[in-house]
Amino acid sequence: MLGRGESRGESVQIVERCPDERSSSFRSEVVTVRLGSGTTLTLRCKYSPPNRRQPPTWHTADGHRHGVAYEGRVYDQVLEPLGMTTPRMWGTCEAKHGGGWLAIEYLDGCIRIGSLPWELKNAAAWIAEFHTRSEERLADPAIQFLSTYSADYYRGWARRTLAQAWRYCREYPAIESLEDTCERAIAALLEPPLTIIHGEYYPANVLWRGHAIHPIDWESAAIAAGEIDLASLTDEWPPDSVAECEAAYCRTRWPGGFDEPLCARRLSAARLYMILRWAGVPNAFKRPGDRRYYLRRISQAIDRFRQHHGERLSVAAAS
Repeated sequence: MLGRGESRGESVQIVERCPDERSSSFRSEVVTVRLGSGTTLTLRCKYSPPNRRQPPTWHTADGHRHGVAYEGRVYDQVLEPLGMTTPRMWGTCEAKHGGGWLAIEYLDGCIRIGSLPWELKNAAAWIAEFHTRSEERLADPAIQFLSTYSADYYRGWARRTLAQAWRYCREYPAIESLEDTCERAIAALLEPPLTIIHGEYYPANVLWRGHAIHPIDWESAAIAAGEIDLASLTDEWPPDSVAECEAAYCRTRWPGGFDEPLCARRLSAARLYMILRWAGVPNAFKRPGDRRYYLRRISQAIDRFRQHHGERLSVAAAS
């Protein structure tokens, strides 16, 4: 795994290893190694489950996530050529038991951006620059392995959500228009420009150290509307913080000016997609508290999208 570039051919000694506090869906460790030359590296090693060549079904989320091997390709073929402030990838490996391993630079002393709300706007500017630079690479053969969000992909989340939500239309009338609203939201999300997105650009996946932004966990990277990442970053933050992030994103993404109504429409469509992405998983409505939360958020997202189309809000939203 570590036989890349200047470290090729050196012996490797494991000095220390401990669980990674940032572990999420896949187990990860912080591993310190010493190379034959005396160089010491601290790595974040991420492991896919043993005895599986593909991520488990619950984890893939109907094509949303793609596993450790895919993430390794994202680091190697998408991120490293850009030279931005993502952690360096040291190597990937397919183990004998069928699992995948990924070793990236461990950034000691980082803080999750959610603990530094005044830095959110810098995270918005970072992802805007990434979107701008990535848009220029869409025809590059090296990135053609990336997943692309299609109309069917978006419809799948609407369909799975509606299967759980339709029986609550009396309490939340906006749900009745979900299917029709989603079709128009999908059309907005498929409008150009498209770019490469992180896919789960939540504050938990954005680290901050030394006044620099370091996004991690790229296994959901895809070709889609950049507004999805902005919607993820700003979800449920106070209006002032959201407005700052939107302004920072637009200034960086379109320094020469932008189509404000189009951007607002696409962002409202992205916010609708994002809540359907979580409400559309199995058993999302099982607990009453979760059900009320998702129904309220879906109704708000529908009404916000309709408002950007100049439509009247639902009775529930108006009241």
